[in-house]
Amino acid sequence: MSLYETQFKKFTGIEDQYGYNLSKKINNERLSNITYLLMKPLESVFLICLYLFTQKPEYRIRKQYLMGKG
Repeated sequence: MSLYETQFKKFTGIEDQYGYNLSKKINNERLSNITYLLMKPLESVFLICLYLFTQKPEYRIRKQYLMGKG
């Protein structure tokens, strides 16, 4: 198992543990907008890092989505 797959599994484990509980607390438009504003910069940082430090980012993204369908 590659380092990327190990890190991905750690992230999905954290997401599984906290994601649903957090989503239950985001129950109005204001909290939803705040969450979006906080997450959008994180998404941009992730994409910048992915494209800067990965030789074939499209392959890595495709592999991530295919891992859950096997």
